[in-house]
Amino acid sequence: MNFQTMKLYNSFEKLISEFPPISDFIKNCEDYLAHTPKLKGQDAEKLIEHIEKVNQYALKLSKIHSLDKVVDKLIFDMIALQPEFANQNSLGNYIKGLFMRSIIFHDYGKVNPNFQQKKMENPLFKWDNTIKIDSQHSKLSAYIFIHYHLKEVDESVFNEAEQSFLWALVFLFSNPILKHHASYIEHDIRFEKDVFNSLNGFLNDFKADFADAWDYFQALEKKSDGEGLLDCFAQYYPTDNYFPVFVLLKLSFSLLTASDYYATFDYTSGNNTQDLILKDSDFGLIDKNLKDRITYNFSERDFFDAEKKKRNYNYDMFQSYETYKNMSFSTLQEQNNQNLNHLRQKLTVEVIENLRQNYQNNLFYLEAPTGAGKTNLSLALAIEMMQLDNSINKIFYVFPFNTLISQTFNAVKETLGLTNNDIVQLNSKSGFHEKDSSEEKDALYGKNKLNFIDNLFINYPITLFSHIKFFDILKANSKETNYILHRLTNAVVIIDELQSYNPKHWDKVIFFLANYAKYFNLKIVLMSATLPKIDDLDETAKGTITRLVTNKNEYFTNPNFKGRVQFDFTLLGDNWRKLNRQTYLEKLKNFLFEKAEERANKNGDKSNIIIEFIKKKSAGEFFRLIENDTHFKDYKLFLVSGEILEPRRKEIIDAIKAKTYPKVLLISTQVVEAGVDIDMDLGFKDKSLIDSDEQLAGRVNRNASKKDCKVYIFNLDREADIYGKDERYKKTRDEIDTKMYQNILETKDFDLLYEKVTQKTKQKNANEYEVGNLMDYKKYLENFKFYEAHKNFRLIEEANSSIFVPLFIPANHFSEEDKKTFNYFNIQTDIEDNINGKDIWNKYTELVEFSQKRTRDYITNQTEMKKLAGIMSKFTFSVYEKQAKSLREFCNQDYEEKYGIMYLLRWEQIYSYEGGLDIDKLDSDVLL
Repeated sequence: MNFQTMKLYNSFEKLISEFPPISDFIKNCEDYLAHTPKLKGQDAEKLIEHIEKVNQYALKLSKIHSLDKVVDKLIFDMIALQPEFANQNSLGNYIKGLFMRSIIFHDYGKVNPNFQQKKMENPLFKWDNTIKIDSQHSKLSAYIFIHYHLKEVDESVFNEAEQSFLWALVFLFSNPILKHHASYIEHDIRFEKDVFNSLNGFLNDFKADFADAWDYFQALEKKSDGEGLLDCFAQYYPTDNYFPVFVLLKLSFSLLTASDYYATFDYTSGNNTQDLILKDSDFGLIDKNLKDRITYNFSERDFFDAEKKKRNYNYDMFQSYETYKNMSFSTLQEQNNQNLNHLRQKLTVEVIENLRQNYQNNLFYLEAPTGAGKTNLSLALAIEMMQLDNSINKIFYVFPFNTLISQTFNAVKETLGLTNNDIVQLNSKSGFHEKDSSEEKDALYGKNKLNFIDNLFINYPITLFSHIKFFDILKANSKETNYILHRLTNAVVIIDELQSYNPKHWDKVIFFLANYAKYFNLKIVLMSATLPKIDDLDETAKGTITRLVTNKNEYFTNPNFKGRVQFDFTLLGDNWRKLNRQTYLEKLKNFLFEKAEERANKNGDKSNIIIEFIKKKSAGEFFRLIENDTHFKDYKLFLVSGEILEPRRKEIIDAIKAKTYPKVLLISTQVVEAGVDIDMDLGFKDKSLIDSDEQLAGRVNRNASKKDCKVYIFNLDREADIYGKDERYKKTRDEIDTKMYQNILETKDFDLLYEKVTQKTKQKNANEYEVGNLMDYKKYLENFKFYEAHKNFRLIEEANSSIFVPLFIPANHFSEEDKKTFNYFNIQTDIEDNINGKDIWNKYTELVEFSQKRTRDYITNQTEMKKLAGIMSKFTFSVYEKQAKSLREFCNQDYEEKYGIMYLLRWEQIYSYEGGLDIDKLDSDVLL
């Protein structure tokens, strides 16, 4: 069935227009208020006005994000395969009506006179002690919704199976109403009998009297015969795939809370009319003008890049499209820059051609070797998809590392000629994103308020964010993440570095991706140089992913990619294994110096070396060994690890990229494995996961422009200490011998590893008695346990703590955007042009206290918090809780409880800007 063109059920517009307004139920409904005035001279907002405004925004959001189609598809798959549902079209329309009515009914409970008297200070109402919910309104709204629809279903012509199904759905759709002011959604309908009876008086007005309602409430969890309403629901549910109804409830919560927020925003901005402030163009869509501009800047604009001394790379490719398409691999075997660029362009053409033949599909693999230009490839894909499918109006980039987000943000913005109105990066370090000013809009509701709304709802055509944020939108139950779900439609989603996700979650990753892609019209691209094939871990995805590079070996084994770096396994020999730690490090130091000098002698006395350890303690130990060795006096030494602050990291990376020093030795932990744009000559890597070893190789000869570049693998620390629970480590330990390990790295055939890992997952999932398999996880969806579904699928599982270091950082290490923030908060440099971390902390604590005391406008305070967050991150690093315990004696512990961040009060005793933490003074290593 073609869901894109076929209309299944009544439109949302028809469903809302045909349902009677609240004025048909409540006499004197004009007397009821929804919100009190926020601005001088403003009238209170009437309940009927607010309900109508919320409905309007629900229709607006549904229209621009094609939610009619999304909901139709979800409902169709809920009921289509059930033979006992005889009235399928009517049943589908009724379920869709329940979805929309959960929005219509959401504030009906504000007719509670206690709410009017206490919250609205409405003099027309008096307190009623017989009402057992105090001044609550959400609970009364849910109560009215349930009674109204139980009665309606009971009096309907639906058969017994259909009625049982609908009765359960009535309760399920009351959850978004009940929780629309809570911070989360959960299946949590509970009424004590005295509370239940105290609300009966409201039912007559809403024509919702239903004598048997209490019996249904009691039966929600369990009937006298042991079967509850949810068991009845399960009895008539057609398959074991509960995804459609689970997501329908999440989507209901998203659309309800977003529409409510927008409508309230209208009122608090001073708009007392029924006209919507926000228009289509304010919701962050790729319209025709932006699509044309993106396409032109990417592929049609002819210019000469003076710095790179070449024409627009993509313009040349599209002008010679057929030439690259038909270019023989045999002519591209010689290792040189011209052939490398031709390979990149040929690869892009192949990807576009395969997309054109398969664009109707939703899931795609994009495997490209390091140096192939993945960002450029992904842009070509996204732009081509927009040309092939006019419904696509958003692009989402998903990354596992903040460095990749920032790096790609800058590249995409520059390549496509985008403004702050077109693109946003969302991570803990990016601060508050501001669109370019519009005098007309700023005058309507203030620049900060609109920017706050845009940040909250991600109203940007192109968004770059973390994998944590993205998957939380798909499966988490918090209100703030669900705000975004309704706009996650009609989009290209590019997911980079999939291999960085823990393999224990790969089956859940593909389960959610395949289902969301199917129902939400998402074109999802899984992209990496080391890409696990995970489609056969779930039946929904099996056999549905299109490989956009069908002959990957022609690229991966080409000398211009494969010959970029040679792996050397000399240091894994028996003569190294027998050494004690101190001797090992000393010998490793001498070996590194020998190879670095050999490189310098062949390279005009220039040598850029990187060595990566899997433990911070080892990196620090090696750094001190080098620091005290005069042989390295000509080398600029750098240390990069998880607790080195971002300005220092940027300073180091900029120095390496600018080639400020002819000889560099960068000592690092895993933080450089992906997303760090450096190009070294030689690499040394402490053996860990195979794909992790390959990631380090991606920092060497990155642009494939040099000869004789090597990565030496050594084995100092136990991999099990870091990766012991990772299935890749277990399979490497148990089933991959040294010869196969070396072969995988040399041939880039990571499928040899990933097939072993996924086979273990498939065996686990095939065993119905295996605890913790995908079948077990899906039971959380089946039982509508929203929090459990979130908690049991966390890409980063171990909690970590943030540590603020109040040191001095030179002002020249901050961006122009950072300096604007300093000016905004009137934060000054000292006489040596440094920013004092204490000044940043004092401003942070001031804003937190404003928030706690509620002494300022909420949006203003939250906006300033987000602006300051970007600066705070420059003074902050993260550690796991085990390491946090070791640091607490150096911190102000009262601050941690009060402000939520550990403040490293005595930082001079344990921390330095260049060297980070002195691990020798702690009980445990720092791993982040």
